[in-house]
Amino acid sequence: QTTNELSSWWFDSRADTFRGIRCTHQPSPWIGDYGFFVLRPFLGYPKDEWLGFTSYYASNAIRPWLIDVSLGPHGIRMELAPTSHGAVLRVTFPPSVPAQKRRVCAWIPQGKSSDEDEKRAQKSRSPTGHCQASGGGIDLVSRKFASGVPDGYDFALRARLEAEGMEVVEDTMPSSNCFQENMGYKPLDMPGQQRSHEDNAAACQARCARTPGCAHFTFWGDGGC
Repeated sequence: QTTNELSSWWFDSRADTFRGIRCTHQPSPWIGDYGFFVLRPFLGYPKDEWLGFTSYYASNAIRPWLIDVSLGPHGIRMELAPTSHGAVLRVTFPPSVPAQKRRVCAWIPQGKSSDEDEKRAQKSRSPTGHCQASGGGIDLVSRKFASGVPDGYDFALRARLEAEGMEVVEDTMPSSNCFQENMGYKPLDMPGQQRSHEDNAAACQARCARTPGCAHFTFWGDGGC
């Protein structure tokens, strides 16, 4: 996937950007997609840590049985091979990527409130995307662009993501309009917690979500969390 736009035109082989590998049902941009999600590793671009750069015309980068791309700016390698009922993914981080940054995200983007699937989600109180840590893996449900389903039916893509030797963390990444500016909470530090440096407010919020008992967070302009 080369763009974050929630449209049918999410990949351009002539582009040099990389946003992740998309699990898709879309046979053609003119038909559209439904029930999708994106697997994306930390990529380390200074202004957007989920943005990377690559060449899709590199030797053997994309083949029917294997996707194998090297991603700038850190040289992270991402490989995916299909199986009969799923796929096997391998991400190789170079030593230049700190251990705390070596993570892979299963991402279901939230659409506009005017989208039909978001309206349906509000009416049925079922989110268009949901990930839950369970049994050392992630149970994922995607209802993206699944409009047109008769009332009373729960149409969704359900997937199971598993990885050995990795910590599984539930992480929410809402849009910035959830944040309140020029507000702080006291005490500044929770018992047993200290100030950390994060890339942005969303990363600070994610740290709060991973910390038992954390209900609020404060992000400072110098990166303090």
